[in-house]
Amino acid sequence: MVLVHGLLLPAASLGLLARRLRAAGWRTRLFAYASTREEAEAAGRRLARELEGLGGRVHLVAHSLGGLVAERALAHLPGPPRGRVLALGTPFRGSQAARRLLARPWGRRLLGVNGPLLAAGIPCWHGPWPLDVLAGTRPIGWGRLLAGPLEGPHDGSVRLAETRVPGLASHTVLRVSHMEMLWSGAVARWALG
Repeated sequence: MVLVHGLLLPAASLGLLARRLRAAGWRTRLFAYASTREEAEAAGRRLARELEGLGGRVHLVAHSLGGLVAERALAHLPGPPRGRVLALGTPFRGSQAARRLLARPWGRRLLGVNGPLLAAGIPCWHGPWPLDVLAGTRPIGWGRLLAGPLEGPHDGSVRLAETRVPGLASHTVLRVSHMEMLWSGAVARWALG
């Protein structure tokens, strides 16, 4: 399994989840990118090259912006599907919090080069790998604090509706916050299921 981190986080933020996956018998690696300085398109190309170098079956576990990086990677990866994409709290349909932050100079600096992508999202999942999405509904997080109240159920940063994208294979909801996805045992069990 290759784990892809989200905005403003280091690859090591997925370290506990990676350890849990390894304890269950999976080999893991952490993919790193500069989330505010490297566009998802460029990071996706690098991730695609890394995936090409891995033989056999491989799954992607991607948190938040990492899910959009994974989508870009698969657009550059030739051949049939070799695994699944497990997206944790990815705003595939665009983020209300990101749109609000982009309206402020300090918010644009905070989101960096991927702010517009986070605000807009993607129209549908292009695959070809199956996409399984996990969304959270514990409304505690930086997105809500920095961008203001979020409409509808949300994980503190991403609204539940923003995680649903046409073309997904499954959509699961857990009572976790956006950041809690990184260390939740329930999320690890979902990823292993």
